[in-house]
Amino acid sequence: MPKPGDALLQTLKNDPRVIRFREIEARIEMHPTLHQAYENLKVAQQKYVRAKANQSKDNVILKENYESEKAALMDVPLLNEYLDLIEDLNQDLQWMVQEIEEVLNKDLKEE
Repeated sequence: MPKPGDALLQTLKNDPRVIRFREIEARIEMHPTLHQAYENLKVAQQKYVRAKANQSKDNVILKENYESEKAALMDVPLLNEYLDLIEDLNQDLQWMVQEIEEVLNKDLKEE
C-alpha cells in the first residue's frame, strides 16, 4: 500500500530539473577541483549566515567573501547551472511546504 506522499516524491524524482540536478551533482563530485570550489562556497555561505544571524561585526566581510566565492563559480557554466537549479528547486520546495502547512492548518481548524 502506498504511503502518504509517495506520489509527490515520485513526481519530484521525475522532475527534469531534479534529474538534471543529480546529473550535475554527480559530475561535480567526480571533479575534485569543482567539488572543492563548491564546498568552499558552502562554508563561506554558512559563515555569512551565522554572522548575519548573530549580528556579528564580521558580517560585511563574510558577505563579501561569500559573494566573491559565488561570483567565481558563476564563471563555470556547470556550476552556474547547478546553483541556479538549487535556487529554483529550493523555492519550489518552500512553496510546497507552505501549501502543505496551509492545508493542515485548515484541516485542524475545521476539527
